This record gives sequence, C-alpha cells and structure tokens, in this order.
Amino acid sequence: MMRPSSASKPSTSNDRTGLKTTHPELLDENGEVTNEELWAVRFSDEGLILPEA
Repeated sequence: MMRPSSASKPSTSNDRTGLKTTHPELLDENGEVTNEELWAVRFSDEGLILPEA
C-alpha cells in the first residue's frame, strides 16, 4: 500500500490520484521516511554492471 508523502505539496500531476506517494519500504516503524543510507540495485541480462559514482 502506498501512502501520501507528508512532504507533498499541490502540483500538477499525471498520476490518477493527483497525490505524491512514498514507497512503503522507505518508511520506518513509525511511518516516517527513514534516514538510513539507501542503496539502489539494478539487474541486467548483460552481465556484470559496475557501481555508478
């Protein structure tokens, strides 16, 4: 389930809800956006991918 971000401000959007949302995995146990270091992982069928700077 996605929830509206507390940092949302009214803006023009093509999203059907018109709301900005925060992915649940970015929230801590209190429902606040986590301040932990986040990692992005990308998978490819082309073999080894080196980390981006």
